[in-house]
Amino acid sequence: MLRKRTPPNLLTGAPAPSCRTTGAGHTGKATNRMSILRAIACIFVPPLAVIDKGCGSILIVLVLTLLGWVPGIIGAMVICTREH
Repeated sequence: MLRKRTPPNLLTGAPAPSCRTTGAGHTGKATNRMSILRAIACIFVPPLAVIDKGCGSILIVLVLTLLGWVPGIIGAMVICTREH
């Protein structure tokens, strides 16, 4: 019997991860989604939303927030959604 081959990742050439479920609809792989609570914090208090991302991130978002509320929100959203 022929086994269906998954296409490789275009950037690294590594095979794509399988999407087998481990039960109750959970795929078993970690997701990088931002929680609703963190998104709300990014909107209302951007420096507090990045408090666990390090001192540099807090300072960047604090300066952006002092320059304008919208740049602070954008900076916090970018930092919260990027991968480590």
